[in-house]
Amino acid sequence: MNINIQKALKFHKDGNLKDAEIFYRKILKSDPKLSFIHLNLGVLLFGLGRFNDAELSMKKAIELKPDYPEAYNTLGTVLQKIKKTNEAEACVKKALKLKKDFPEAYINLSKILQETGRLEEADEIYKKAIKLNSNLSIFLKGYSRNISFMETAKYAVKKLEKLCLEYDDKNNSAIKLPLAIHYFLNGDLNNSKKLVNSYFANPSNIQKIKNKDGDNYWVWLNYLLDYHEKIEQHNETNFQSNTLYVIGDSHALSSYGIKIKKSKNNFLSKCEWIWGCKQWHLQKAHNNKFKYKFEKIISSIPLKSEILMSVGEIDCRINEGILFYNKKNPKEDINLLIEKTINGYLSYIVDTVLPYDHKITIQGIPCPNLDKSKTNELDILNLAELIKKFNKVLKTKSMSFGFDFLDLGVITDNGEGISNKIWHIDQYHISPSGIKEAWQKQF
Repeated sequence: MNINIQKALKFHKDGNLKDAEIFYRKILKSDPKLSFIHLNLGVLLFGLGRFNDAELSMKKAIELKPDYPEAYNTLGTVLQKIKKTNEAEACVKKALKLKKDFPEAYINLSKILQETGRLEEADEIYKKAIKLNSNLSIFLKGYSRNISFMETAKYAVKKLEKLCLEYDDKNNSAIKLPLAIHYFLNGDLNNSKKLVNSYFANPSNIQKIKNKDGDNYWVWLNYLLDYHEKIEQHNETNFQSNTLYVIGDSHALSSYGIKIKKSKNNFLSKCEWIWGCKQWHLQKAHNNKFKYKFEKIISSIPLKSEILMSVGEIDCRINEGILFYNKKNPKEDINLLIEKTINGYLSYIVDTVLPYDHKITIQGIPCPNLDKSKTNELDILNLAELIKKFNKVLKTKSMSFGFDFLDLGVITDNGEGISNKIWHIDQYHISPSGIKEAWQKQF
C-alpha cells in the first residue's frame, strides 16, 4: 500500500483529522481516481461538520465507482443530515440494491423512515434486518424503540414480550428497558420491577449508571416503582375519579397513578409516553415519529378528555435543545428561538386536538438541578435564565391559546432560578409528590 495512504488512514483512525485531510488531498492530487479515498475524505469532512464538502466528495466517489454501496450509504447519511431526505432515502435504497446484506444501510433506512413518521415501513425494515444479521443488538434497540413509537402501551407490551422470547437480551437493555417502562404504564408494576431488578443484578450495568451520574432511565424507573410500592400501602379505597391523560417524555412518568383535583373534580393520572419528545419535534413542519405517536394518542382517548402536556424540559438543557442550537448559531436571537419553539408547539397542539374537543393543561419546566462541582457555573446560570424566560413565554402563550398552565418552575425555585432541592429526585425529574404539590397549590 502507498505510504501516503497508510499515513492518511492512520491519522484518520487516531483522530488526527487535520493531517489526515492533508494526506488524503495529497493522494488525490497525484491520483484523483481513487474512489475509496474520496469516500474516506467525505467521511472525515462529515465528522468535521463540513457537510456540503462531504457531499461533493462522496458524489465523486460514486462518479468514479457507480456500484459502490458504501459510498451510497454514507452519502445518504450526509444528505439526511442536511435535510435532503428524499435524496438520502434514494441513496440508501441504492446501497441495499447493490449489497443486500448491509447492516449499516438498513440502520440508515430505518432511521430515515422513522424520522419522517413512516413507522410501519421502518417496522418492516427492522424485521428484515434482524433476519439477515447475526449482530442483533443495534437492530433490536432500533426495533424496540420503533414499537414504542408505533403502539400504545398495551400493544407495545405484547410485541416486546414476543421479541424477548425470540431473542436473547441478556447483554443489553435493548428490549427490556422499553418493556419495563410499558409494563409500568400498564400498571403491571410487578413485572416492571422484575426487569429493573434483573438489570441492577448485573455489576457492569451499575457501573454504566455511575459513569452517567445517575442520568439513566433505569434509575428513574426504579425510583418510581419504589414510590408507588410505598404509596399503594396507604391508598384510599374509594376514590371516585375521572382520568387525566398525561402526554410527554420521561417527565410524564412522574404523573403516573397520582390523584389530583382540578376545578373541584377528582382525577387519576394515566401516562402516555413519547420517548425523548421535545417541543421542537412537535413544532417542526414535516411529519416525524413524535408527531405520529402524539396523534395516535390523541385519537385513541375519549372525546373531551382532560390532558396534561409534559413536554419541554429536554428543549431546556445545556447540551440539548435551544442553548445547544444557539451555541452553533450564535447570530440567532435566543428570545426568538424560544418564541418560535413555543408558538409552533402550541399551534400544533391546537390544530391536532381541535376535532376531539380535549381540555389542555401545559406543564412548565422545573428549575435546573445540576451538580455545581461537575458543571460550569456560567452554564448553570445561562440555563437558569433560559428556563425562566421559557416558562414566562410558555405560560403567557398557553393562556392566550385557552390552555391551563401547571407551573413547575415556581415550586422548584430557590429564589435564584436554581432548584430548591425539595422536589427533584435527580438532575432533571420531579418526584410524583412534587407534581401533586404543584396541582394542590395552583388549582
